[in-house]
Amino acid sequence: LGLDYIATLALYCVTVLSGLGLHFCVLTLIVCPLIGGISPMRFLRGMAPAFGVAFSSSSSSATLPVSMECVSKRVGANENITHFVLPVGATINMDGTALYVSVASLFIAQVYNIDLSFQAQLMVFLTAVLVSVGTAGIPGASIGLMSIILTSAGIPVEGVGIVIGVDRILDMSRTVVNMTGDSVGAVVISRSEG
Repeated sequence: LGLDYIATLALYCVTVLSGLGLHFCVLTLIVCPLIGGISPMRFLRGMAPAFGVAFSSSSSSATLPVSMECVSKRVGANENITHFVLPVGATINMDGTALYVSVASLFIAQVYNIDLSFQAQLMVFLTAVLVSVGTAGIPGASIGLMSIILTSAGIPVEGVGIVIGVDRILDMSRTVVNMTGDSVGAVVISRSEG
């Protein structure tokens, strides 16, 4: 489709990765030390094996045993809390996925020159949050559910084909963010419970 298309797709990737990176930094550099009581370096060092599995597998479900081990043994969160929070989080707390499908939907709308009102953008965001709760923790699961968001905003569903070519690298990154949110949640709850 030409260099213009590739440049536009590259900007889309940078936008998604910037959003995921910002969310990751807020979790690890602000929430973890201020509310969780653990230094960012300790958290990042302790979670390194889980980050590697999450990035390489793109699966929150496959990462779950490693992240449970890292959070309870290496970071020091309560084991009982970890064993409850992480499986629940791997099922329903997909904040990276919600961010991704929101940006992807707005990008597809821009490609089709569809001007979405503020209300339509809000609907995309709310639908993305709801869809992310039901997304399976397997690679590429959000692509199948993106049609719900596109339909709710009046965006052609076939627009998914525009972003599917770069989905894998973005999927790897959002899995790390999803797993980090669950892990920070376990640390925060462990601290609140003493």
